This record gives sequence, structure tokens and C-alpha cells, in this order.
Amino acid sequence: MVDPSLEVIKSLNNKLTASYITRRDLIEIHYKKGQEVVLDFEKKVVFIAGMGGKEIQEIMKSLLPQLSPADRVVISPHRNILELRKYLNGSEFKLIDEVTIIEDGQYYQVLCLETAAGLPQVSLYGDKVWQGLVGEEYRQHQ
Repeated sequence: MVDPSLEVIKSLNNKLTASYITRRDLIEIHYKKGQEVVLDFEKKVVFIAGMGGKEIQEIMKSLLPQLSPADRVVISPHRNILELRKYLNGSEFKLIDEVTIIEDGQYYQVLCLETAAGLPQVSLYGDKVWQGLVGEEYRQHQ
């Protein structure tokens, strides 16, 4: 977990302490900006959410040199989604899967990405985000 807000970091630590998670050694928590993160473990799964597409794009650009083709990046942008998709479509990031989820009446696109060769480009408008029950609801909402 990375966040530039000390209150968010404290809240997360409290939630993790109260949770069922027993392997806290597998979770890294950093009080800093996402662009400042240095990934120092072998196999990585990075989850970036709760911010806009521009911020996610900047973080992804800074992480790209640190990623191997098997590392995964899962993103869920909350705004500027088309701008982020345009960047991803022309970048080294390739699509593993994408879905739409709904939480508290808000729809969010979630994309799972790798830099491995042979995977499809990220589409500009999200081919899979419109599928399934939530995807259908999302299309109607839009």
C-alpha cells in the first residue's frame, strides 16, 4: 500500500491489524507518492486504485522499468479513464482481463495488465467492461 496521506496509512494499518490476514510480511505499506515507489521483490502484483487516470498513468510510467514481463499491474481508475486507456493502448502494458464492478452505486473499470509479449493491446473503449450483468448495467448508466 502506498499513499501520501499519513491518515490513510494509519487507517490501513489499523484495519490490517484487526483483519484475518496472518501474513503481514507479504504486504508492504509506504507513506509516499506512488511515483516514488521502488519495487524490491521478485514476483510482483501491483494494485493501483482510488485515483484518476492521469495519476495512475504517471505511477505506471515510473513502475515500468521495474517490472518483468510476468509481473502484474491491476488498476481501477476513478476518472479520466479514456485518457488512461489511450496511453495504455500505445504502451508496453498488455491486457490480461478487464471487468466492471459496482460499489456503493459507483461503477469502476478494473484492468489486469502485464508487459508480456503475445497479449492483446488495451482497447480504447474497453471491450470486456460492457459484458456481464454489471457491464450491462454500466452501459445503461453511461
